[in-house]
Amino acid sequence: MSKRKNYLDSIYRNPLPINLTALNLKNLVFGFDIHQDQILIRYQDFIFKALDENSIKKLWFNGFFGKGQLSRSEPTFKERTKRRILPIKDFEKLSSEEITKLRREERKKFKQERLTLEKQEILLKSNKNFEELQKIEFLKHELNSKQKISNKKSLKELFDEQIIKNGKDFNINELRKEDLLLVKKDDEGNMDIENIEYLQLMPVEAFFLRFLNLYIDNIDDDYNDHEITMFPLRKLFYTCISIDHLQPDNRFIISYIVYHHYRSLGWCVKSGIKFSTDFILYKKGPPFQHARYAVTIVPNYENDDENMENPSATDKNNWIWFSSLNRVVSGVKKNLIFCYVDIPKLDIFMDKMREIDELDDYYDEGDKFKELFELYKIYEIGIKRWLPTKNRD
Repeated sequence: MSKRKNYLDSIYRNPLPINLTALNLKNLVFGFDIHQDQILIRYQDFIFKALDENSIKKLWFNGFFGKGQLSRSEPTFKERTKRRILPIKDFEKLSSEEITKLRREERKKFKQERLTLEKQEILLKSNKNFEELQKIEFLKHELNSKQKISNKKSLKELFDEQIIKNGKDFNINELRKEDLLLVKKDDEGNMDIENIEYLQLMPVEAFFLRFLNLYIDNIDDDYNDHEITMFPLRKLFYTCISIDHLQPDNRFIISYIVYHHYRSLGWCVKSGIKFSTDFILYKKGPPFQHARYAVTIVPNYENDDENMENPSATDKNNWIWFSSLNRVVSGVKKNLIFCYVDIPKLDIFMDKMREIDELDDYYDEGDKFKELFELYKIYEIGIKRWLPTKNRD
């Protein structure tokens, strides 16, 4: 087992931002509140944000919640910027962006050398210089051998080579104006970087965390540091949905049903918008391996006429749309899952919503929301693209 895998296993060992002490585990089983350190999430400009470093670390390292708005996934802007403009050589904490960059630079170098040899080969063939052609063939074979060795190089070797190649003394006068705004000194006079990145959460993630009775605080734009209040579950629910469309097939509701379903089964669920799907599923999390499945949500109505009239369902009964989506998902080596959500009848749904609205402020709203979500049923169909040239068996 590699050192990097051991390192990842040690820092990402908890699936949720909950410290399961004996007391907390007992409270969780019997439905009591789980007392945790506060996780501060601010709702601003229609976005759920974790701003302080403590909350960001707890949410990311314990379940991979959210996304750094200046990073691909993990919020690594500060560490990447420190390595870029300050004299810091720290291999163990390489971000996914930096790892990808190292591998891409190696491949780019190989392709440039190969292109140079191919141009020389074309020229020699036109001149019928067979003696030199043999030398080119030998060089191409040698280049391919070097590439195979390079592919087996550890990240540490690539990182060290990059430092030697780009290494230079730190000079604050050479920094860009944008970088100078980020450089600051700590209490001991050491150079540091100001972190301007926040963790952005999907609405379904924020509601999931609050639904688990985690202490997420409601902080408004005009909040007072001494008056931090709990975000009520009911208020959070209405914040996430559009009041104008309080229907059983509300997009947020069915998305949350699917999100909660896969989270409860142990999957790491992230947004799939980059692959034209609703969610993608990781077995462990982004730092360990690529997502294995892409999930598309399809609302399913009891009445066939509603299935045909619903715009979302109509699009998803289109074979051109289906073929395009399957092609995209297969191209990134993922399996497509259609997650069908049975939509309850309107009168039953509205009865449950009225029960929730009539609750007083001291009642545990979680029980009623649980009853609401239990009205929905889920079943899945896995789709795999069949290729006649590859799937003969």
